[in-house]
Amino acid sequence: MKKFTYKNYKNCYFIVGSYVADKRAMAISIQSDGEPITTCTVYDDFGMYSEHITTIKNYSENSHMTDFLKELGVVSDIIDRYPCNRFVYDTLETDNPQTMDICIIDIDKLKEYCKGWHYNV
Repeated sequence: MKKFTYKNYKNCYFIVGSYVADKRAMAISIQSDGEPITTCTVYDDFGMYSEHITTIKNYSENSHMTDFLKELGVVSDIIDRYPCNRFVYDTLETDNPQTMDICIIDIDKLKEYCKGWHYNV
């Protein structure tokens, strides 16, 4: 398993599972030394979910998460991007958009950095 650095956290890896509301909705979290750091994804009732598609939480403490996952090769493409709430519509055209991003996930690349795989669709 490969490890990565996320913000000030070293030796990070992913834990992957499903959301209770929809088992097709992939939940990706980052941990380091057994401690949770952040959850990269968010469940949205209107989201599009399949084996290779999930919604990235690209706002608040997860600002720039989509870019980070693209750099790792985990996100291969953004299908759609929309504001995380109705008060931040103007952030779509900034250097730090506060968005929920529907993304295509490179499963093989994700598994390279994964310590726990509990996503079986």
